[in-house]
Amino acid sequence: MPIITAIYATALLCLGLVFYFTSHTQSITTLIPSFIAILFYLFAALAIRPKLRMHIMHLAVLFALVLFVYFTQEYPAAIKYLAGSEDIDRPLAAIEKSLLSLFSAAYMVFAIRSFIQARIARKKQTNSA
Repeated sequence: MPIITAIYATALLCLGLVFYFTSHTQSITTLIPSFIAILFYLFAALAIRPKLRMHIMHLAVLFALVLFVYFTQEYPAAIKYLAGSEDIDRPLAAIEKSLLSLFSAAYMVFAIRSFIQARIARKKQTNSA
């Protein structure tokens, strides 16, 4: 699971950097996903320790859930822009936030799958002992 978290953090880092260098304003706010990535790299590093892994990974998924829920509000604007509408205030921001939300959803799917596999493995280990 720490590897999945590091991959998610790398995706966020790249997202922020791509939008920073492709936007015309190069505003520091386009780097917000990159700043969030630092937190997830920290989660991944702390989760290497077996005693902390479960707690840290649950915290990481909770944080990803908050990101997912918060940034879903940008879906309508991003969809309008992608459909060809020109009346969107900041179309790149809407797309970046929507992608952040989608990346968070994907991370949660992988994390929950990992949690289920870990629980099954723990049950098998307990039953065989």
